[in-house]
Amino acid sequence: GALDRVVNDVAHEFRPPLAAIKEFASIIADGIGGSVTATQSEYLGHIQGAAVDLAHLVDDFLDTGKLRSGTLRVSRRPCTPAEVLDAAWPVLESRAGVKGVRLVRDAPDELPEIFVDAEKVSRSLVNLATNAIKFSNEQGKVTVRVEPEPGRVRFSVIDEGPGLSETEVSDLFERFHQGPGAQRIAEKGFGLGLSIVKDLVAVNLGLVDIDSVPGEGSRFSFTVPRKDLREVLDAYLAFAGRRNETSSVACIIASFEPGGRTVTQRLARLEDVTYCTDLLLPMPGTDEIMLLGQTPRSREWADRLERDLAAGEVPPQTSERVHLRRVGVWSLDEADVVLNEMLSITQGGAEGVHLSTHR
Repeated sequence: GALDRVVNDVAHEFRPPLAAIKEFASIIADGIGGSVTATQSEYLGHIQGAAVDLAHLVDDFLDTGKLRSGTLRVSRRPCTPAEVLDAAWPVLESRAGVKGVRLVRDAPDELPEIFVDAEKVSRSLVNLATNAIKFSNEQGKVTVRVEPEPGRVRFSVIDEGPGLSETEVSDLFERFHQGPGAQRIAEKGFGLGLSIVKDLVAVNLGLVDIDSVPGEGSRFSFTVPRKDLREVLDAYLAFAGRRNETSSVACIIASFEPGGRTVTQRLARLEDVTYCTDLLLPMPGTDEIMLLGQTPRSREWADRLERDLAAGEVPPQTSERVHLRRVGVWSLDEADVVLNEMLSITQGGAEGVHLSTHR
């Protein structure tokens, strides 16, 4: 709507001045403009941290608009939970250090691989942990925990903050909502971070859970699917059902003329013309990619993909030609049937088949 366009335009306008603030704060901190005292260096650290926070908020504003319209690009790939933690950890350590909060990393060495957009999982984790740090007392503790569960992996952020009532928990993920607990601290925001976590976790085919006791603390957690064909398909069908349980799922198989591209490059090309509500899966043992989309009109979907792929070939003669084969459409009313059909199409069997983006 008009409000979303205004928010999007304003967010874009914030980026240049934010970049200038971060750049010149870094230049001053490095001593390029002259010597810097320890106190001044500390103040510059606060400026840089605030600029990073605002930059993340701008990204959240932009992404929430794309999520609402379904146009946010998602790149789901196999990765390890450790890679997600490693990407988030420097930001979390910095924020915990400023607040004087002890940050604990609790994750076993051996964890199953996951099939996700790693950047969006990392951002979800940063948003949850940042919120936990914000509500923690000085010298408090925030634990980031990762643990395996059947078919999935759970990321949790556990704090020792004021906790939440059942009413606050039920209202918490509404867009721009801030519960009464926000009055307990001097820092105030829009409450957008928690709202976008729910959406980012959803496009990573997972769910968010909250376990909180007033006066004792909270545990915010979310799940993502393991890198296993059955689990990813099952998670996708559940995601599609939550969006619209009476809709249909269409399946298209993309094959490629020999051109020397890697599966990752082919996935990226298809991601340019699909939505975050679609699922792209490399077919085990082949160079083909399965596309699943929540639509009852597979022909129109295939025609649109072909037009968009052709429009993106610049120049056309240098691009690897994609052939799209419509397989069928299934109602989500029979999710178990759909799952078995998808597994049959892959010709890989249900057990022990793993996803791979490596040739």
